[in-house]
Amino acid sequence: MKILQNYKFGGWFENISVRFLIRSDSRNIIFTEISKFLGLQPDRYFIKGDPYFGKTFDPVRRNVQTVKKERPISLWEITTKDKLDSDNVQDHIYYLINILEPIKDKINFYLERNLEFTVIVIIDVSWNWGESEIVETGYSLDSELLSRLATLCQYVEYNFANSLVIK
Repeated sequence: MKILQNYKFGGWFENISVRFLIRSDSRNIIFTEISKFLGLQPDRYFIKGDPYFGKTFDPVRRNVQTVKKERPISLWEITTKDKLDSDNVQDHIYYLINILEPIKDKINFYLERNLEFTVIVIIDVSWNWGESEIVETGYSLDSELLSRLATLCQYVEYNFANSLVIK
C-alpha cells in the first residue's frame, strides 16, 4: 500500500487514542465472559447502574459540581491510550486493528446481536491550544485502513476536545 499523506500532529495535540467498545443497555452483561470469549482483557469496564463521580453544571450557582451518578450503560473497552507513543492517528488505528482482526469472527458475534450490543470504535484527539487561538486543522485517513476498521464495528466516532476546557 502506498501512503499518500502521513499526518503527525506534534506539539499541537496532547492526546491521540483509539478505543474499541462493546456497549449494552443490560445490567446482566458479564464482562469476564466477554474477556474470555475474545481472549482480551479490557482496559476499562463497568456495568449499567455502577456508581461513579461525574461533573454537572449547576445553572443556579453557575458552576461545575462533582456529583454521584449511575452508569447509564454497560461498557467493555480496550484503548491505545498510554500504550502507543505516536502522534499519528493511523498508527493508533493499526495498533488496534492488529489486535482485533485476528479475532474478527468473535467480534462478529457481537456485531450480529445489534439489539443487545453496540460495537464502536472512537478516535479521540485532544489539543492544547489556547482558548483564544483559532486553529483550523484536521487529518486524513487512508480509505483502505478506514474500511478495515469499519468491518470491526457498527460505528466509527470522532471526538475532538480542547484539553484546556475539559480539565
